[in-house]
Amino acid sequence: MRFTANEIKVSEGDEFFTPQSGNVFIGVNFTVENISDEEQSVSSPLLFDAYADDAKYDYSFNAACAFSDGELDGSIAPGKRLAGWYAVEMPENRSKLELNVSRPGLHQKQLSLHLTDN
Repeated sequence: MRFTANEIKVSEGDEFFTPQSGNVFIGVNFTVENISDEEQSVSSPLLFDAYADDAKYDYSFNAACAFSDGELDGSIAPGKRLAGWYAVEMPENRSKLELNVSRPGLHQKQLSLHLTDN
C-alpha cells in the first residue's frame, strides 16, 4: 500500500465533540492506494502509532468526529484508493507530530510530520 498525507488540520472541536482543556484535535488526511494484487483492509486505530514530542497518544474517536470528511477505514480493491482522516487528541503546545505506520505484512515504515504554526 502507498500512503500519501494530503492535509493536516488542527481543530478545537465542534458543538458535540471538544478536546480536554489544553488539548486540540489534530487530523491528517491520507490517501491510501492499494498497489497489491489483493484486497487490503485499513483500520485507523490499528494502522498508526502517534507521538507528540515523543509521548504516545492513541487514536481518538471524538477527534475523528471533528473531521467529518470520513475516517480512514475500509477495504480497498487492487489498484484502488481510499481517502480519509486519522485523528488524535494532543496538547495544543506540541511541536511535532510523528506517525509510525505499523501494519502486518508491511516493512516497518515511518512517516514524520512536523507541525509548525503559520
